[in-house]
Amino acid sequence: MPDIFVNYRTGDEESAATVIARELALRFGDERIFFAGSSIEPGRRFPVELVRAVEECEALLAVIGPRWAEVRGPTAAPPSKPSRTGRVARSRPRSTAGSW
Repeated sequence: MPDIFVNYRTGDEESAATVIARELALRFGDERIFFAGSSIEPGRRFPVELVRAVEECEALLAVIGPRWAEVRGPTAAPPSKPSRTGRVARSRPRSTAGSW
């Protein structure tokens, strides 16, 4: 599993995240960089692969662009806010049947 996870919000600075991931791959090698657009194989469950990659990475680089607070997910909820520790809480739906 890759060491560095490059995280970005779809619709906000994808091009910058792509350039960052490419430059990191040139310096450290493709196999050490996780970038969802190129690291998840066709047919794999996208959310499962994202969570697994985050849990196994050594470093996560979050690319936050000017529209970060405006981008909404499928529930139209605003983005999670970091806690005092700087970590972002991730919650799962009450019923996990058929998801993740």
